[in-house]
Amino acid sequence: MSDRSLLIGLDFGGTKLAAGLVDPARGDLVASVRRPTEPEGGATLALATMLEMARELVANTPGEVGGVGINFGGPVDAAAGVVLQSHHVAGWDGFPLAARVGAALGLPTTLENDANGQALAEWRFGAGRGSRSMAYLNVGTGIGGGIVLEGRLWRGAHGMAGEFGHMVVRPGGPVCTCGRGGCLEALAAGPAMGRRARAALAAAPPEIRDRSAMLRRAGSVAAVTGRELTGAAADGDTLALEVLDAIFADLALGIANILSGVDPDLLVLGGGAADWAPTLFARLLEGVRTVCLPGTENQIALSPAALGADAGIFGGAAIVLQPRA
Repeated sequence: MSDRSLLIGLDFGGTKLAAGLVDPARGDLVASVRRPTEPEGGATLALATMLEMARELVANTPGEVGGVGINFGGPVDAAAGVVLQSHHVAGWDGFPLAARVGAALGLPTTLENDANGQALAEWRFGAGRGSRSMAYLNVGTGIGGGIVLEGRLWRGAHGMAGEFGHMVVRPGGPVCTCGRGGCLEALAAGPAMGRRARAALAAAPPEIRDRSAMLRRAGSVAAVTGRELTGAAADGDTLALEVLDAIFADLALGIANILSGVDPDLLVLGGGAADWAPTLFARLLEGVRTVCLPGTENQIALSPAALGADAGIFGGAAIVLQPRA
């Protein structure tokens, strides 16, 4: 692979499939294709669709393609190139995805889970560019993350580094998908935000509930999600801010723990958190400063992720460029 080679990034998600060509020298997305994931078709259809998109990209580019990186939404064995499991699409358990894609496209292919891939993408191409060390926290349907130290992805001894969503920050709190109570994911991921907002609306006096911007945005209490919560809070809605402050108190504890354990130059927030208004970021930062290690308050740097919907594609390219152990 030459320094001028383009790279293919493949992003296998639970709701969408995305493929793109990245110019790593310029950090640009040259071309991309997206299609919805069809869960009923299982892994077989997802792979066939992704290969069709990748071939379409290669056929329409005059440049040299040097490799393929796969960003997969689920646990993987990166060293073996094997998908361990998917929570959204059947047929992926134990699937040798890197080998199958590499053989089909005739290109060297690497595999990584989506949170690690997005962490590498933000470090190399996005908000973390230029930092020596970076922690990435994805706050979306779940909470995951990744750690880049001195330019290398840190997977940990068992490949579990960056599973920030399963830090217990409130013992005895809501039950998480992992089965424990009080995990950060159960308190501050998108579904948890929506649940806490709906509970607050249901408990509020009618005169407060009916004036809430959350209700106006969603149309009904049952339709309120984390998006309505953060949007109403950014508009200054009193009830939304009360709910979000309680959520941010939990999230700030998690972030402070990450900062104490990793001590990165920068912590990047991705997923839905990347779209929060600057006023909400400032509110969260202030919360982190109140619970962080004393003396480190002015060292904290938080930033929204920069790559948006293309993070998975850029993650694939960043995976290819990552030095292999």
